[in-house]
Amino acid sequence: MLVHLYKTPAKARRWYIPLFGYMLDLSVANSWLVYKRDCGLLNKKPMPLKRFRLETAQQPPPDVLCGHWPLHSEMRGRCKVCPKGVSRWKCMVFLCLNASQQCFVVYHNK
Repeated sequence: MLVHLYKTPAKARRWYIPLFGYMLDLSVANSWLVYKRDCGLLNKKPMPLKRFRLETAQQPPPDVLCGHWPLHSEMRGRCKVCPKGVSRWKCMVFLCLNASQQCFVVYHNK
């Protein structure tokens, strides 16, 4: 029932697009139920489902990459963590971010 209160509109010719929207709504509703249960254990007042959906849609979790995402820049520089990597990022700290090297994550978790 909670899924249908604030439904994600998804009309499409392909069957999997509305299914994806439903699964997204279902996961948000389930995470709100867990949040509501935890607030009850901590004796805090939980936020309503609508506000919870807006909060989760607008901002990433606080522990994701120390508050900023890597942005591509035209300047090039050497990686601060590994000696052979070359990368371009807006924060002016040049770091590798690819499948084999996760220098961006290593640098920001120091």
